[in-house]
Amino acid sequence: MIIERSNKSRMTERKALVRDVEALSKLLAPVSGDPAKKESVLAEPKEYTKKINEFTFACAEWYENKKESRSQELDQIRRTRLMAVVAKLRGLGWDEELNYMDDHGYLGLSRLSSVKQAKPLTDRTWANIRKSVEDFMTEAKTLRLAEVRRGILKDRFQILRQVVHKWRQTSDVLFPNVRDFASMDEVRTIVDIPTSVVLTPESFDVLLPMLPDLVAKWRRDADKQLVDRLRSSCNIGLDMHGSPYGIASRIKKASEEHATAAREVERAATEKIAARADMKARGGWQCASCPVAKFVTKNSVTQHLRSEHGKMDNYEDTDYYLHPDSIPDVADPVCLISSKKDQAYLPMKVTVAMQQGLTAVRDDVSMANTYRYMSRAGAGIYDFDEDEDDFLYDHEYGEYYGMSDDELDFPWY
Repeated sequence: MIIERSNKSRMTERKALVRDVEALSKLLAPVSGDPAKKESVLAEPKEYTKKINEFTFACAEWYENKKESRSQELDQIRRTRLMAVVAKLRGLGWDEELNYMDDHGYLGLSRLSSVKQAKPLTDRTWANIRKSVEDFMTEAKTLRLAEVRRGILKDRFQILRQVVHKWRQTSDVLFPNVRDFASMDEVRTIVDIPTSVVLTPESFDVLLPMLPDLVAKWRRDADKQLVDRLRSSCNIGLDMHGSPYGIASRIKKASEEHATAAREVERAATEKIAARADMKARGGWQCASCPVAKFVTKNSVTQHLRSEHGKMDNYEDTDYYLHPDSIPDVADPVCLISSKKDQAYLPMKVTVAMQQGLTAVRDDVSMANTYRYMSRAGAGIYDFDEDEDDFLYDHEYGEYYGMSDDELDFPWY
């Protein structure tokens, strides 16, 4: 018997039993020299092999159909078990949750190991799996309600944003943003009303009489947070006195064990500021004793005094001469960093910057006024934009505010 089988490479694979091959060889041996008789001898085995192959393919097709039928039968048993579980749950009062799950084909419930078994649901089986199924339903309900709640709160915060924007238009003082209001207990009482109640902008009108007190309390808390932040971040002995915004506080100086290190930091920062300012000059420096020699920076004049005149210390202003036509020495701009969350602290930061000899310049100031402010700046420019998310700076005074240096350049330099 020879069986033909097609494999994945589409090549015919021929196999036969050894005993069949030996029997066929014995039949062909007497007629090996006569092709006609040989063909006659092979006719019967060929017909037999053909019928065997046809039966083999028919059996394979039947087996595949049987497997598919069994799979469908098991799926039907699982579906019947699932719907039996659903009926049990409806009898326990889970209709609302099941109606929501029905829109998704009971997807989560059908994947439970106790539900997806291909076995009919009996009363005994239900008694064994009831607790785990109800635990799943409880968790699913909690997650669904939380999702619904998030959607409702998102819509309510949009309404609160509109209300806060309207309130801000009528205020001439520093005003909290929507996140600040959302954290107030008085506002949360309104926002957290039951989801069945429709919230409108008019729902917040009850806060109008107490709005000045809410803003004042927020301002006091914001000022306190700013002072606490400055107090915890300042480590070089910065003194901050009362500001025009009602804050009267003083940052304690560094302790004795850090006093020496703090003075070294201040000295290094001062030298760095001076060196960077010298680089801005770009020429025009001369030695008072050598009017012909010209130098790029003041430090170059100092080196000249050491090498040519032997003066190693005790330098005086009379040793240097800066030509009046040279580029003016302007310190680098200063801008403090602040996120939207900290915008309430900006006035305080402006005040502290002014105390350090800086000039605050708003972006809405005209270019002519900007240069006028720059000419009066003691140690740099503080530039801020209320529409930006961040407020950056490029100056050594950033250490006074506990902030990192982003090394940014500004277009007017």
